[in-house]
Amino acid sequence: MNRISQIIQLAHSADDSNRVVYDLFCDHGKVGMELLKKGHRVFFNDQVPHLVEEIRNKIEQRFIEDRGIEHSRSYQFLIEDARKLSFEENSLVICSGVGGLLLKECLKLWKERHPEKHYRSLQFILCPSYYDLELRHYLMTLGYTQVEEILCRDRSRFYDIQKVEFKGPKESIEMISRPKNEAFLEEFYKNRLTMLERKRVLSTWEQSLVDQFKSLLLM
Repeated sequence: MNRISQIIQLAHSADDSNRVVYDLFCDHGKVGMELLKKGHRVFFNDQVPHLVEEIRNKIEQRFIEDRGIEHSRSYQFLIEDARKLSFEENSLVICSGVGGLLLKECLKLWKERHPEKHYRSLQFILCPSYYDLELRHYLMTLGYTQVEEILCRDRSRFYDIQKVEFKGPKESIEMISRPKNEAFLEEFYKNRLTMLERKRVLSTWEQSLVDQFKSLLLM
């Protein structure tokens, strides 16, 4: 199953079938459009106007004619910097296709923008294209807890897809990935260990991670 399919599966469950979804950095909108078909109200976000217009045309051609989706209630478009957004309570915010460092910045700004109780009601699906270890360290340090995690290999690349929520410093995710689907786990550890060892200088947490990866691979 490819990365997009895994994100859709993680986003849609029986308990969340009517949940409001924000598809950020949506590119061609594949995730959001599938969730729209499954009954979610979806906000599509991208800063590139022609991509958003392309999504709008696809929805109008495929969904309104075939499925009778009501335009004003089921989906909206947000053509702006995702870092400046605010979200409805209890929403699911999906971020994919961008780097972990940008996602760190987004999470910091979103947390500052929302009252704490409101922010705690949100869930995030995060699938960075790179700098996933840096993002994971940030989540661990700031007190995000993991709801679910999927490890995915798509076109020879590994993706660590996490559904997380903010619970505060007393609860946080583990620094080492331990997803339910362990088919690629050893290969993933080797891949991330190689990435770290290519660095000239390692921070304290990165060196600790190297040691943990080596220990796990020896087990």
